Amino acid sequence: MTDIETQENAEPASTVSRMKKLWWTIPVVALLVLSLAVVTFLSGWIPGFGPRPFPARQGGLFLVSPGIGEGLDKVTFTRLSSFPYASDFDFGAEGNVFVLQRGEVWSWGPNNDSGQLGSGDILPVDQPIVIEGLPEIRSISAGMVDAYALDTAGQLWGWGQNLPLPAGYSASDSLVPVPIPGLPPIESFVSGEFATYALDTSGTVWGWGWDVSRLFGNDDDQGRLAVKIPELDHITSVSASEHVGLALKDDGTVWAWGYSPYGEIGDGTVSQLTVPVQVPDLTNVVSIARGSSTSYAVQANGTAYCWGSNYLHQCGVTGADIDDGVMFLTPTVIAGPASLHHIIATNSMAYGFSEEGLWAWGQGWGATLVESSEENLLPVPASLPDLPGFLSIAEDESHTMVFFAKLQR
Repeated sequence: MTDIETQENAEPASTVSRMKKLWWTIPVVALLVLSLAVVTFLSGWIPGFGPRPFPARQGGLFLVSPGIGEGLDKVTFTRLSSFPYASDFDFGAEGNVFVLQRGEVWSWGPNNDSGQLGSGDILPVDQPIVIEGLPEIRSISAGMVDAYALDTAGQLWGWGQNLPLPAGYSASDSLVPVPIPGLPPIESFVSGEFATYALDTSGTVWGWGWDVSRLFGNDDDQGRLAVKIPELDHITSVSASEHVGLALKDDGTVWAWGYSPYGEIGDGTVSQLTVPVQVPDLTNVVSIARGSSTSYAVQANGTAYCWGSNYLHQCGVTGADIDDGVMFLTPTVIAGPASLHHIIATNSMAYGFSEEGLWAWGQGWGATLVESSEENLLPVPASLPDLPGFLSIAEDESHTMVFFAKLQR
């Protein structure tokens, strides 16, 4: 046997010997990997566990519990474990909550006097319940005393008080969901405090509620009949607040109507308009939003505009020549946020969404995510770069609850 042969034959024995000496490291490494996986899992799913203030996984609905001006690292995001696949959510009046998950609508809350929780009675609902009697639903929206859901076939359903139910129905109220008759297939809809607007698949807007009746119909019907909003066609989205409706046309123009005490129509006046007018100086708009008394629009290039009340800095515009109570009667550029693709507005807070992250301005609980904020107020837009992936936000009218959501697309 040559030296080379002896060396070759000896190598396997040497390898086996080394493996025998290292065999004990295998379970140790496996245990370390398992421990790391468990910590990562807990960090992403259990509130307060781990260094991240919110779960990193995609999907989920989170209740934010901040302290005034304490900053993001002091905020607790409580994951609502019952809704890992939430796709839509909204607040009704006085803390009522509605969540859409896998085609089912869930509700709970303290105020069910008008049957707006869809439970079949008028008792408060302490724990989330599925609203029975609905087909597969794709979007939801809640008003003051009513709530609506749009199914996958384009049929709108409603429950609560003052539904648009024509003659032949025993009442305009219902404790359980009923299909809203007389409407063509609906593409989208939105509920404001005093009116609901629905956009049909042809680009026409329909409305009902006290404001719609006062502006476009007969006061005697108390807003219980759906009417076609005049002078609107080729509409791609609608929005509504207390007394003003907004519509975005497919040509990138914005149209508004209603009662405008704070200039939220944007035509330079504080009047009441019964016919929609084009908001001046806005072109190439891709999204619109409405706060309580403020309007917003975002152009294709990411520039954001605001008009209406700036009493709580909802427009995110400040300066030596701007009082807290100023009203912007025409669209004004919101300085700071770059390349926004849409805005979500609550009563007095606005959130701008971009590929780089989230922006916030105005007054509300969202302001507490910024350490330097005082009295829940952000007079100018502040970046929240540590909140990636959040796709939607809602804040109830009393500012006691805010939902941040990583919705399942």
